Amino acid sequence: MSDVLIVSLTDAHASLLLATGTRKGMRVLKARVVDLPESERSAEPEDVGRWLRKVADEAGIKATAVVFGESRQGSVSKVLTFDGVEDLKSDLPGMVRLQMIRQVSFPAEEAVIDYVVHDQEQDRVEVRAAAITQARVDWYRSIARGAGWKLRRISLRTSGIGALVRLENRPGDHASLYLAPGCAECEMLVINSGRTVFSRSVILPRGENGAETSSDDAIRRLTTEARRTWMSYRVAADTTTVESLVVIGDGGDLAASCGQDLALPVRTLDPAQLESVAWDCELDDPAEQLILAGLAAEDLEGAPVIDFAHPRRAPDRRAAMRQRILVGILIFIAIVGTGFTWQAKQLGSHRAERDLLRDRRNELRNEKQEVLRGEVLAEHVRRWTEGETDWLAHMQVITDMMPASDYVVLDGLTGTSDAAVDYRGRSRAEYDAKHWESLLLVRFRIEGRGVDRDITNAIREALVNDRRYRADTLGDDTAARRSDRYGEAFGLSLTTQLASPVTSETSATPVAISDGQGGQP
Repeated sequence: MSDVLIVSLTDAHASLLLATGTRKGMRVLKARVVDLPESERSAEPEDVGRWLRKVADEAGIKATAVVFGESRQGSVSKVLTFDGVEDLKSDLPGMVRLQMIRQVSFPAEEAVIDYVVHDQEQDRVEVRAAAITQARVDWYRSIARGAGWKLRRISLRTSGIGALVRLENRPGDHASLYLAPGCAECEMLVINSGRTVFSRSVILPRGENGAETSSDDAIRRLTTEARRTWMSYRVAADTTTVESLVVIGDGGDLAASCGQDLALPVRTLDPAQLESVAWDCELDDPAEQLILAGLAAEDLEGAPVIDFAHPRRAPDRRAAMRQRILVGILIFIAIVGTGFTWQAKQLGSHRAERDLLRDRRNELRNEKQEVLRGEVLAEHVRRWTEGETDWLAHMQVITDMMPASDYVVLDGLTGTSDAAVDYRGRSRAEYDAKHWESLLLVRFRIEGRGVDRDITNAIREALVNDRRYRADTLGDDTAARRSDRYGEAFGLSLTTQLASPVTSETSATPVAISDGQGGQP
């Protein structure tokens, strides 16, 4: 018989148990409870699965499939009774789902519901149904995938406690309250004649930083919750009297406290009392590992069990009709298939020809792009060379406008130019040479001295009137640099967009001198 791996996860702990079936019952091979690292508590489920696989390998747990035990905290479980059920396979799944979606607090379309039949008398059926969210099922699937295990089943931890009762082999027709304080929470069930008729789960008390509180605090809290469970079951309709209390694991103090508080006879259920279970490993948390052993026993029994990974569904009554339709479609395909085959061959030939033409088009498009790229490069070079400044022509024009050296002396004549070539067409539009723009800006700086204010004003006026240049005064040109014949200093800035002034219709006009003298400096 193959081994079965049981895994249960809480916010802070992970429990693993490996068991196998024997002729006399069951043998527990490995069992381990570990704290969940902080890094894994908010990790992706596949990362949690990889961490679990590492823990299992370190513990010597080798398995190919896994059974997950889900807490009652994240599920809803009810005992339902139906009258007038004619067909269990066809009618019962829909009836159970209709009743359970009224009990869950999450949307009905997100609910995964499964059930097992407890009792059946003629057309009256009693079932124990449970529900969890589809997101929770997907979470478990991702963990199994990350660990490399096949997902065998997702069940409730309380189902394992019910299986423990059957393993204990204590026949009876009375109801008992079972408490199973695991590593993070305590499962509380009422089991009547071997059937779970009421269940709930209580989180164990913890301190401010997540640390477990003292055992006295835990016992007081669990005693109070046991009383609430007992009272909640008593007020329900059609209930029987709870006649005893059973604490699973090493819980003598809890058993004494609850027995005194509820005034019930009490006993404990420890691993040694299960004669059909052989323990090949030490148990670091007997109550937790007894719950997992019960899930393993339930899996090995072969009886119907809760399984959220493969929930029971009503048979598809329209399947036969769909099969007949599919057969008709196949016949239709066989009749017209020959024509479609010939057309497919013709279409294949046309597609091949289309592909050849498409390749040729792409080749021509690439050649066109290469030609266009060369044309653009040539135009760019041509326009850039056109923007070369004719410095000699500009200096000739400027000096031709100056009076003779008897009236003015130039201290400095400097020039700079900025040239740019840009294409202003839209990026996706067809190339057009008219969108090219050549930008040129030539600047001259003239500094000199004249014999009087009239001479410097005449120079400035002549340059301002020349339409080829824009003239601006530079700084304070009223102060003479030295006390000699040339006492009036001047400074001018000339700006033009002409590469050469010779192309302009405007010619240089020398500065007029009032005494009739003139010439070049």
